[in-house]
Amino acid sequence: MKHNNLDEMQEQELLKIEHNGCWLAFWGLLLAIIVQAISGKGDPFGEWILFMLLAVYMGIACMRKGIWDRRLKMDGKTNLLVSLVAAVCAGAFMFAFSYLRFDSLDGAIASCAIMAVSVFVLCLIALSLAARATKKRQEALNAEPDEK
Repeated sequence: MKHNNLDEMQEQELLKIEHNGCWLAFWGLLLAIIVQAISGKGDPFGEWILFMLLAVYMGIACMRKGIWDRRLKMDGKTNLLVSLVAAVCAGAFMFAFSYLRFDSLDGAIASCAIMAVSVFVLCLIALSLAARATKKRQEALNAEPDEK
């Protein structure tokens, strides 16, 4: 193990900085992908791969440590609310994308509705499965004896 030159307070501050940097990268990449997709300029393929790798890594790493979120509860009501927010955002994106590309209001509304329903259902399923896996991992971590 490498020697750490930081005291506990400095370590906590560094963790906060890393945390903020990670979320800045996460949301910045998502914004770049959305802007490129709507404007039609550039191919967001590289950014999309990096964004998905970051999202998968963060999700799996948190589940393995039994961490859900600092503020949100791990329950069905929260999963419904988060799924609804994701569905509205995805629907709005699809509406803007379809309308700007094809200039058809009916088509944009239809694609918005299909996207919103699909994202809501898939997000709710994914969050429910992740919550179940996290609860199971928390129970396993709590059952392990401390050998430190």
